[in-house]
Amino acid sequence: MYEEITKFGRNEPCSCGSGKKYKKCCMNKKAHGTQEDDFTLNNDFIIDNQISDYGIPEINDAFFDKNPFKEISAAKFLCFSLVEPGLDITAANLVKQFTSRSEAEEKRIKETNDITELLKIMRAYPDTLNQRLLVSKILQYKDAAIPTIIDELKHTNNNAFTELAIKILYETKNEYPHEVLKLIKLPVRNPYTLSSLCLLLGLIGYKEALKTLWDCYHFLKERFPRESFAQGPLLGLYELYEKGYGNTENDKYNSR
Repeated sequence: MYEEITKFGRNEPCSCGSGKKYKKCCMNKKAHGTQEDDFTLNNDFIIDNQISDYGIPEINDAFFDKNPFKEISAAKFLCFSLVEPGLDITAANLVKQFTSRSEAEEKRIKETNDITELLKIMRAYPDTLNQRLLVSKILQYKDAAIPTIIDELKHTNNNAFTELAIKILYETKNEYPHEVLKLIKLPVRNPYTLSSLCLLLGLIGYKEALKTLWDCYHFLKERFPRESFAQGPLLGLYELYEKGYGNTENDKYNSR
């Protein structure tokens, strides 16, 4: 990792295209182990075992009364950005009137048709002003990009990459839920990624994920009691409940 830091002069423009000097951009990210393909996780936030079976889901009003949503959580913010993408676009357009900091990166995204280059930008903490553009561009090559993205979600420690991946997968709606469900069952190593994937499956209404989201909620709540990771599957369960999916016993009965 540290050998990469010497490839660029500290005061040279950063290779990611941000327009910043290397010392004020990716050098700092690399030095802290959060850039590109460095997937070293903090031992306190690693999922290194299979998720337990927490029994038959009991999804009803009483469950949500006993397990309330937190007023502020990363899952809530991510959920809002998924269901209201227009607000992200409006905010980005307003900010662009007052700054040019994202122009070099924006040009890279617009000019390249190389999916490898687009994924490289995606991993490199792209400017928030360019994220909607990047998502739209990657979706043009989704058949090539998404298998790579899903595979990378198994072990990434880059939460910005995870959030962009969730936005890309959400835009495809029901094209890849089976692959995402398989990914959750591995499970992924990063609890934030696991939380976000659970939220995604709930939002797209993938009822086959009900039991998995139930297990993930209880697992994350027990394993990380001081964090808000469990809010992702909790929101996902609520979305499924709102769509009319109750516990698995009722689903089996109704399908007869």
